Amino acid sequence: VIFDRENLFLYQIPGGNVFSAPVDLAVDAEGYLFVVANHNRHPALLQLDFDGLFLREVRMSGGPRGLAVPQLSSVAVSPGGTRLYAVDRANLGLWVADRIGRARAFVDLAAGLTETERRDLILGKVDVYGDRVLVAVPSRGEIRLFGPDGAEEGRLGTRGTAPCQLAFPMAAGMDVDGNLVIVDQRRMMFLRWGAEGNRCLGEHFGLGAAPGYLY
Repeated sequence: VIFDRENLFLYQIPGGNVFSAPVDLAVDAEGYLFVVANHNRHPALLQLDFDGLFLREVRMSGGPRGLAVPQLSSVAVSPGGTRLYAVDRANLGLWVADRIGRARAFVDLAAGLTETERRDLILGKVDVYGDRVLVAVPSRGEIRLFGPDGAEEGRLGTRGTAPCQLAFPMAAGMDVDGNLVIVDQRRMMFLRWGAEGNRCLGEHFGLGAAPGYLY
């Protein structure tokens, strides 16, 4: 569904025979859409033009040997539009690829975890701001930070359910000051988090039925 800058509805792109059950999307600077959805009865990453015309299925290739068939759950596009970042829940990793899915890197997001921890790992959304890639890891209560080539640059968050802790952070964005804005699904609120010093800067909104509150 497409809205203008004033949040007024413009038009919608129906899936029809091309896709169903979309779970995430990213738009490049030219208006092309990359949509994570079901396609031909399997999870897929699809490229559409700005009118919603199906162009291709983007298949990830060139990753490490032994990987299972990717099951992508989130996608982001670099500001220049040359790189795709995709969360792969089947392989518990992050793909860094070109626009047709050829891997530049594959990041094992479960590296160093025990077999039990790997089994319980839940991955959230990926997003890109400039040269910083953000990946939410809800089950670990943290946001992982990466460079444009997939090199890890840090981890943010304090796991827990008390004030200024992250119980189940599903997604994160970055504001103009470089601080993170994190949505915590379990605590039903937004938090602002300082990238420098890994510190909570405040909580906003929260559980409620009034306008602006979350459930």
